[in-house]
Amino acid sequence: MPIPARTGLVAGVPRAYGKGVIERCIAAALGILILGAIGAFLMLVPILPLVAFVVVSMGLVLMFLLGIYAASGRRRRRDRQQVETASAH
Repeated sequence: MPIPARTGLVAGVPRAYGKGVIERCIAAALGILILGAIGAFLMLVPILPLVAFVVVSMGLVLMFLLGIYAASGRRRRRDRQQVETASAH
């Protein structure tokens, strides 16, 4: 008895090589690989210097963003004053 081509069966066994199955297997393998790499990294590097580096880096980024925010506020005030003085003349 022939098996229809659209059933996804090969000799009565479900086909396991569909696109979704392969993507799930690759995603699971990559997740395990990333967790293993992070675990190996933390076994080699003490955690305190790593935390100190992250905190200092975050502080630098936040100070940079604060400077951008402060400069944009000053620029908006200056532009607003120029518009007010130009409309007054």
